[in-house]
Amino acid sequence: MNSQHEQRLEAEIDRELRSLAELEAPSTLIPRVRAAIAQRSASPWYRQPWHAWPAPMRAAALAIMAGFFASLCIGAWRLPDTGSYLAASRYAAGWISSLATLWNALNALLSAFAHAIQRLGAGILPGCLVAMFLAWAICLGLGTACLRFALARRQANDL
Repeated sequence: MNSQHEQRLEAEIDRELRSLAELEAPSTLIPRVRAAIAQRSASPWYRQPWHAWPAPMRAAALAIMAGFFASLCIGAWRLPDTGSYLAASRYAAGWISSLATLWNALNALLSAFAHAIQRLGAGILPGCLVAMFLAWAICLGLGTACLRFALARRQANDL
């Protein structure tokens, strides 16, 4: 757009907006807002934000949370000494060992496949790809021919 057109458009929009009447808030808005603020400040201390709690309650809540955190840390520290943890870790180790064995077998197969491709030479892979493309094209062509033949016989029978 050119700037002269934009300036005219801006002036026209400004003129239209200035011609609009001022909107006034409903007369019930201010009392409702004041009532909501009063209700929020009159709510019990435990429903208010934490920084608005009384200082003794904040200290008690902090002590309780610190106690929970300390017990969690001690429990995590002592967990490996329990019998159920040892049984669960042996079970998990068995699964991880099975997955590691599977990964090693797949890795060996892939490296053997890559080594075989490398030994066969650089021409074998493109040759296989060309053969697969030709097989796909033959299947597509035969399928199309069979479909046309079937539809042609059906149309001949309809006549």
